[in-house]
Amino acid sequence: MEKNIDILQDWLKEQGAEVAFITDPENIAYFTGYHSDPHERVLGLAVFPEAAPFLFTPGLEVEDVKNSDWSHNAYGYSDIENPWEIIVTEITKRTPAVKKFAIEKSHMSVDRFEILSKYLTDATFISIEEKIQMIRLIKTPEELAILKEAALLADYAVQVGVDEIAEGKTEAEIVAKIEYEMKKKRRNRNVLFNDGSNRHERRSATRYTRRH
Repeated sequence: MEKNIDILQDWLKEQGAEVAFITDPENIAYFTGYHSDPHERVLGLAVFPEAAPFLFTPGLEVEDVKNSDWSHNAYGYSDIENPWEIIVTEITKRTPAVKKFAIEKSHMSVDRFEILSKYLTDATFISIEEKIQMIRLIKTPEELAILKEAALLADYAVQVGVDEIAEGKTEAEIVAKIEYEMKKKRRNRNVLFNDGSNRHERRSATRYTRRH
């Protein structure tokens, strides 16, 4: 499921930027519906003002991307390949002259930024983080439904815990009961717990439940 990429494209036009390269896995999942935990490997979403976006993942994940809801191109790399050469090659195929390049400055490491800068010597780098934050603050109807569902689940967990409180019962027993009942509920909550693009919202719901 792709969403709000068109807003990023409009923002790039306003900024006069040729490309944005998003590297935070949570933001990539939000915009593409594909979730990955790349560890030290390179993962990125390239967005252009006019051309179609593409995903870049470790080589073993390319088939997973193709089998996901992502409808655009996906590229990968092996351990013996330079990922940044592939990324820059694919970017320059779509926009040969890169003068302004948007990145998540607080997420991209200095090492990776320096590598990218060596390939794009004429580019000025700008931050896209504030725009992404603003997009994510404005919830879609689907996200609002997920948050409402999360609140209902949190309330249910609290009620299960209250009902289980009794003389002689240990805290571990009460927690086990809450977890058991929540697992039963979650089996019937596919939208909440299976949609990769909303993992951030689901994690927030889980933290809320545990705190209460």
